Amino acid sequence: MGLVILAGLGVVLSREILRRAQIGSEIANLEQDIGQLESRNDDLEGLISYFQSDTFLELEAREKLNVQRPGEKVIEVHQPDVSSSLVGLAPHPVFVPKNNPERWWVYLFGARES
Repeated sequence: MGLVILAGLGVVLSREILRRAQIGSEIANLEQDIGQLESRNDDLEGLISYFQSDTFLELEAREKLNVQRPGEKVIEVHQPDVSSSLVGLAPHPVFVPKNNPERWWVYLFGARES
């Protein structure tokens, strides 16, 4: 009878130990998640403070509203359109050898003999 009671207590005790180990691992995972969320929260607070700063407001006003400070001069630089400047030029023909002897001739002598 004592052996049955002892076995029953062993089963209950082993279940309790297993349950405590699972709870401990869940706590560790939740603490890791808390650390990640706190880090993300700090990043977001930094972004909020940046978005509320005068530097950000000035940059947005300059880029989106084309605002400038009094006495400031704006210079626009236009890049030439490369495709329109190449319209009149004919493409340079490139010789591509068709068979193996022609390829060797071009490799060894650098030009094709007519």
